[in-house]
Amino acid sequence: MGSPMTEADSILLVSLFISTHSLSDVALSDLLKLISQHCLVPNKCTTSIYRFRRISNQLLFKNHQFNCQPSKKLVCSICHEEISGLFCTKERYMGLRQHRDKSCELFTLALQPQLTRLIAEHGDEIARCKSNGTDQIQDVSDGLRFQRVKEIAGKFSVSLILNADGAPVFKSSQQLVWPLSCVVAELPPRLRYDVDNMILAAIWCGRTKPQMAIFLNAFVEEVKQLSVEGIKLTSAIGEEATWEVQALQVVADLPAKAQLVNHMQYNGYYGCTVYGVKGKAVLSDLLQIPEDVPVDYMHAILEGVVPQLLQLWFSSENHSKDYYLGRHKREISRMLVKIGVPHDFKRKPIILYATNSSPILDR
Repeated sequence: MGSPMTEADSILLVSLFISTHSLSDVALSDLLKLISQHCLVPNKCTTSIYRFRRISNQLLFKNHQFNCQPSKKLVCSICHEEISGLFCTKERYMGLRQHRDKSCELFTLALQPQLTRLIAEHGDEIARCKSNGTDQIQDVSDGLRFQRVKEIAGKFSVSLILNADGAPVFKSSQQLVWPLSCVVAELPPRLRYDVDNMILAAIWCGRTKPQMAIFLNAFVEEVKQLSVEGIKLTSAIGEEATWEVQALQVVADLPAKAQLVNHMQYNGYYGCTVYGVKGKAVLSDLLQIPEDVPVDYMHAILEGVVPQLLQLWFSSENHSKDYYLGRHKREISRMLVKIGVPHDFKRKPIILYATNSSPILDR
């Protein structure tokens, strides 16, 4: 009461503090209690982690300009069909309690109003997007696939990079949330990954992973429609343009990618997008698979090949090998700590040098 700071400002500042310092739930709970103790009574401060996150999520969706209302469907997680009531009424499942308890919710949001707002605000940056003109790959706009798409579609076009992944609502919860989101490739990175410029296409909530035919159907159909009809806009100077929309690629980690493009999991036989195909993917109507499915760099390289190479290079068991680098730990460590990483990277380069004979491996 009497503070010039609004509730939204306070929630935002606390959220930024949590993100910057990677606070645990225990630390967050203590921080909320400490803030409450410093405020006059009565006040709107909350000491509940659950309520804090609920309010912050409400403020996020309130401030995010979706410009459209989500539509909701209930889907049976066993027979994977849309249901009209709370439970699936299929006769052969009526006696199964787990069938009655496992309905999933699917929320879908229209792309056109979100893209219309985005183009109206950043159309100039989108239209100016082009390759850097060298053989260096600095951004997605320097890739051959992107350049071929732009040659066909022209400058008045929007290329969507699709992403989806699942996570539990809480650590101890069986409920999963799968958001389906997009970013516009033509936007510069500083704008592309701004939360206000991200496009939310769908959210799946339930105890099971989404059935991709249902989860992706509305998105695929609308992109196909917009690729033909486009989005007609008039600029501030009266110039009319029809913006073509197409999907450029799908980016996901290995488990989610297997679901999205319908191929074997990475730990199975032929677990790749070339030889592990299980059947037609819903996204194949929009994308060229596997060309438009980039390698999962984090899992395949950083958490796959790199730890194995580090073990070979620095393990004392290989001290007689030509590739052994254990004698140069200090020098390599000095080089690693000089690497500049983006400010929002929580994990910084590690120091390999240790007092004992074994290296410190960040796995």
